[in-house]
Amino acid sequence: MKYFLILGTNPALSIAEIDFYFKKREVSFDLEIQSKDVVFLQTKTKLDLEKIIKELGGVIKAGEVLCETKKIKVDNFVDVLGSDFQDLDYKFKFGFSFYGGDTLPLNSIAMNLKKILKEKNISSRWVISKEKSLSSVIVEQNKLVDKGVDFFIYRKASSFFLGKTLAVQDFKGLSRRDYGRPARDDESGMIPPKLAQIMINISGAQKDDYLLDPFCGSGTILAEEVLLGIKNIWGSDSSEKAVQDSRKNINWLLRTAEQTPNLHLDKIDATKISTKMERFSIDAIVTEPYLGPQRGAHDIRKTVASLEDLYSKSLEEFSKILKKEASVVMVWPVFVSREGNKKKYFLENINIDKYKTIPLLSEKYLNNEFAYLSRRGGIVYGRPGQKIWREIVLLKLT
Repeated sequence: MKYFLILGTNPALSIAEIDFYFKKREVSFDLEIQSKDVVFLQTKTKLDLEKIIKELGGVIKAGEVLCETKKIKVDNFVDVLGSDFQDLDYKFKFGFSFYGGDTLPLNSIAMNLKKILKEKNISSRWVISKEKSLSSVIVEQNKLVDKGVDFFIYRKASSFFLGKTLAVQDFKGLSRRDYGRPARDDESGMIPPKLAQIMINISGAQKDDYLLDPFCGSGTILAEEVLLGIKNIWGSDSSEKAVQDSRKNINWLLRTAEQTPNLHLDKIDATKISTKMERFSIDAIVTEPYLGPQRGAHDIRKTVASLEDLYSKSLEEFSKILKKEASVVMVWPVFVSREGNKKKYFLENINIDKYKTIPLLSEKYLNNEFAYLSRRGGIVYGRPGQKIWREIVLLKLT
């Protein structure tokens, strides 16, 4: 089976997540990077893309590649549709999502396809967009997965790969969990649910594992662990407000969740966590710690030194409660200078003597120009104008 996956805003993170996700599930697969937007996934078994896309934070759309052709004709799209069409009691909608180079004029193909559908007594409408490809929002709003089709077109050299979208990211659910939850703390900053999903998948955590977020904040990572089916979840923070915010948000989420995990929330300072938690009890830590001042001017060098001390002490404590070879997936801040040179300041002096750093991208994916990697093999991302970027780091306890 050959599938296409449309990547999120940070292609390197998306690719790393996909790689870790399928390896964890022991799925035999081959991943071919086509561009910063598209990868092809070859498997021996059929995949449940609707389920998978709910669990991948870095994949926007997914579908099946059905044919390769040198020249695009209307017959190609008829073949993609298949022969399961009878009289429909709704208007059938279709659209084209073009990737990999300049688009082609598709008016003639669209009109001929409408004509063919009409001959089958199927009323249809062509869904168009200002962009070359239809967004997941447009696909969902027009029900192109259930009551229509989003045709996938990928141009590679002189060939075209054609297919159809089978699943799109749950943007409504992600937005609800981000902006609709009862407790938010904009002052201290919040990790996006998509990134939380990516980090959990990178950790390699299994459903029966014990996971800890020792800087749980308002509980974003804990919430995504609940939705990913993790059964044993610990959250802690030095702030009582953060613990209560997490409790509110998790209780709100559990009203509609499919299962209730074994959940523990406590007020604990991360640098003293071994005094309150059982030794060698945790399989993985996934966390975004305090990243420094979110607003106002501050001395970057002093902030970096302070965070290096906090993270070093925390990692020392984590080593006392983690099982052997347990994973730690953390966000480390990258500060962007306010000066004209926009120099980036990384945290370079964190004591990780008890850990080994694991590159997030396998060697075969390292030559891609869209991957911004730190010297540790962490993946760096941020937007122009942001004062603090993120570096995603994977550590293994030795």
